[in-house]
Amino acid sequence: MMQKAGLVQDISDPAIPTAKRGAQTPAVDWAQVVAQLPKPKKAARGWFVPLWFACCVLLPLAGTWLYISQLATQQYTASFRYMMQSARGGSVEGSTDTGSGGSAAELYVANFMVADYLSSPQAIQDLQRKFDLRSLFSDDRIDWLARLPDDATSEVLQDYWRGQVSTNFDMMTGLTHVSIRAFSPQDAQALADEMVVLSENLVNELNMRPLSDSVNFLQGELRTATQRLQTARDAMQKFRATHRSIDPTSEASMTDGLVSKLTDQYVATTTQVAVLSSQLTKDAPSVQQLERQAKAIADEIFKARQRFAANSAQGEDPSSAASYSAQLQEYQNLQLELDIATTNYQSTETALNGARQKLSQKHFYVLTYVMPSPPEASDYPDMATSLTVVLAVSLCFWIVSSLVAISMRDHF
Repeated sequence: MMQKAGLVQDISDPAIPTAKRGAQTPAVDWAQVVAQLPKPKKAARGWFVPLWFACCVLLPLAGTWLYISQLATQQYTASFRYMMQSARGGSVEGSTDTGSGGSAAELYVANFMVADYLSSPQAIQDLQRKFDLRSLFSDDRIDWLARLPDDATSEVLQDYWRGQVSTNFDMMTGLTHVSIRAFSPQDAQALADEMVVLSENLVNELNMRPLSDSVNFLQGELRTATQRLQTARDAMQKFRATHRSIDPTSEASMTDGLVSKLTDQYVATTTQVAVLSSQLTKDAPSVQQLERQAKAIADEIFKARQRFAANSAQGEDPSSAASYSAQLQEYQNLQLELDIATTNYQSTETALNGARQKLSQKHFYVLTYVMPSPPEASDYPDMATSLTVVLAVSLCFWIVSSLVAISMRDHF
């Protein structure tokens, strides 16, 4: 580096000539220096950016507008609103009862089940009993984007149905809003009306199924109890016919009471005979009278015991105490079985009557407070909403793709 006359010159720069020592430094030709600098690359063509914007944003918007305004088949929405209520008057929001059919948890579950059922394959099967859903949604007059394919499988039909049905359950208020879309106002209202009926039928079935099973079970138990009671009665009747005794226990008690009374009289009479015999002769009329009376009482005691023994043990030794004991034990066993069978029959019949009474009642009700009404104007597809969604998605795609293109250009 050389310094002369206040000028600094870089001798390594080939663009600037080196002055000889002692010679005057020539003026720098800056125009030549600038001309020798490397020229910048040419910028990308200006037409690509607007073309890409048109392809990514304007073209989808135009296609969406053309489809909705010229090609799309108008769809109509019919809706209804309902809430679940227990038989005790509680709703989902205010129910705190923990009894059967009234707890908030049961109401929530029932409400969720109804809402889920309306968009389930079971609802499709139930609706097809009255409507031909395939013909309804695959009509040739429907545009091909919204139309159900003619050869749609059950799975495709289920996915299509979920797109046509909307259920919204508000957990704060316990209210459920259900809407159904169809390609004519009449079809939309008819489907909504049938869905209201199906909702009520589902709740009734949920109410009746466990109670119906309980009734069927109790009916079988009642038949068994009836047969057992009849068998016990037949056995008791056979015993009475065989032994000619209605109630051996009562007869034994009566006989024992009679024998005990006669025995007391016999003891008193014999005592009097002994007393008079010590005072009078045996031929005395009063003594003979008392002796005849005592003998008569003894005969009555013997006859009473003989009658009871004869009735209690037919074909056996009337004096056999073992036969009487066995007969009495048999009667007590039969009476116990009859009492148990009677109690079992009565309790089963009472339970069956209670189950039948519950079966005639409902635990849950579907209160449809907004019934479906025929729609007057189409609300789907919505031009403003559709264009807004397409614009947002298109802009996001355009921005991301542009950033990727710029990054790739700078990298390579």
